[in-house]
Amino acid sequence: MRDSIRQFAEQAARLAPLTVAFLAVTATMLVATIDTEINAIFGVRRTRPLVRRIVVYVIGVTLGPILAGASISATTWLVAQSLDAVPVRESLATLVGKPLPWLFAAVALALVYRIVPYCSVRWHHAIAGGAVAAGGLEVAKAWFAWYVTHVPTYRQIYGALAALPLFMLWLYVCWLIVLVGAAIVATLTPGSRRASDR
Repeated sequence: MRDSIRQFAEQAARLAPLTVAFLAVTATMLVATIDTEINAIFGVRRTRPLVRRIVVYVIGVTLGPILAGASISATTWLVAQSLDAVPVRESLATLVGKPLPWLFAAVALALVYRIVPYCSVRWHHAIAGGAVAAGGLEVAKAWFAWYVTHVPTYRQIYGALAALPLFMLWLYVCWLIVLVGAAIVATLTPGSRRASDR
């Protein structure tokens, strides 16, 4: 894991300034789209003041990925050290490590559902939506892995470009699951448009 991060940092250091600027603009547009869509699901018609919007976008583009990477790296290291220090069976190590991706996704999505909407969202609603969406992502991941390994027709149709439509499909499914989780939280949140439509 550390070697991968080091190699990524070395490759990132070689990027041209124009490439870095293009990447920053793309990431900012992505954060703006996420902000707009989740607020639309919650029925929020007002927008954040410009200064607060800039702060949220800067945090989303810079601090969010850094914290996510550090959290995953630290937790993976702690679990690996703990499992190395304590003699356990292989099945117990698998049992401990299996729910970690779901847990990370649930925490990250709960934070998104709590922080991104420009309205008051209760923590237990955000956690419920994050848990459901993380479960959906895990089911989609298992289905997608099964499809890629057992259905070879996509390679016959697309040939060498088969990875591109699969990647686009994966992005679509993930984004759909995240938005369904946001809709669940909006339905549970008192005062949101979805909650008043119930």
